Amino acid sequence: MRSILHISTAKGDFEIAEEELASITKADLRKLKISRADLISCFEQGKRLMREHNITEADRKRPVADQHKDGTWMVNLVGYSGHSDPLMAGAKKGTVN
Repeated sequence: MRSILHISTAKGDFEIAEEELASITKADLRKLKISRADLISCFEQGKRLMREHNITEADRKRPVADQHKDGTWMVNLVGYSGHSDPLMAGAKKGTVN
């Protein structure tokens, strides 16, 4: 399974795949308002949560990092909505795949 982290920001949510971590620039980090160390830590927390809970793509959950008011980052497992679920992409409303 591909490792992905979603980052929740004031400008919207961003999805980052593990293979993209090395190519993220300082400008990208400023836009996301996260340090490289925090990003890597959040990514590791997300991977750990997915392993600990035996989450697979079929479970329709993803790790989402969100910054608290005190500046710390927290990663939680969040379910996809019917509108953003990648497994439902292309499916028509009211139909079952």
